[in-house]
Amino acid sequence: MRDGGHALLHVSEKPGSADLSSPPSLSPSCAAASTSILLRRHERTVVDIDRADLGSCTASTHVVSTSSTPGTMVQHLHQIPSGDQDLDCVLTANREWAAEVAAENPHFFHELAQGQHPKILWIGCSDSRVPPSQICNVDPGSLFVHRNIANVCPHSDLNLLSVVQYAVAELKVEHIIVAGHYGCGGVNAAMDPHQHNGAIDDWLMHVRDVYHAHRKRLEALPAGEVRAKLLVELNVVKSAFNLAYMSTVQSAWACGQKVAIHGWVYRLEDGILEDLGLMLDGPDKIDEEYRMFPDDCC
Repeated sequence: MRDGGHALLHVSEKPGSADLSSPPSLSPSCAAASTSILLRRHERTVVDIDRADLGSCTASTHVVSTSSTPGTMVQHLHQIPSGDQDLDCVLTANREWAAEVAAENPHFFHELAQGQHPKILWIGCSDSRVPPSQICNVDPGSLFVHRNIANVCPHSDLNLLSVVQYAVAELKVEHIIVAGHYGCGGVNAAMDPHQHNGAIDDWLMHVRDVYHAHRKRLEALPAGEVRAKLLVELNVVKSAFNLAYMSTVQSAWACGQKVAIHGWVYRLEDGILEDLGLMLDGPDKIDEEYRMFPDDCC
């Protein structure tokens, strides 16, 4: 088995699965092979950030811009300096960004202010290295975003429930993407029985529950990075199923609304998003997909 930073979950191709490789704002720019232990349905890469074009940032307010085309956000990379002027640096960078965007598309901010019409609800980790719009290379207004530590989706989280209800019932998003990432500090902490971090520890009980549900599968792997990668993926899967059982999603499906839930994982080491091959687009899909991801106790 070669994990090479790729998905560990592996499942066979099933007919009728949704294809998210074609939406205009999320078109793949290249293909990257993915190997896995338990499941893989697609040999496709969703997003490839070409870091060769980004250059390098200094520890000052130096700006590096990517090349841009009409309708595509100008992107800057800043390394914020420490000291009393760090917030001034952010404000200065904001003005530079706004000026460049307006210069390229004078109508951009006016059109953005008219309202939002995202097609995707993105549920991801709070990690500062995983900014959704940037890693997907999409403009503001393309993603409706909710983030928390370890991209957990518990039914008890009123913040999450409110976001899902607004996204599905009001914005009529067509896709919900649960996006984890390898090297997740929350997942790593959840695997450490000696971690005691107050409220964070309580929150990470959701991830520990996933670990205990799949203990045999996880502990069959070497301790460390490989085991943590699988837990990252299983945690994404659990969150996706939790979303599928939420009343807002169930009601939308009952009314014939098209909304599909997907599980993705981001690779910090090369900027690639991977599709785990999980897709839930109706109540009938829940049992079908669950058989691909059984708990050890079942």
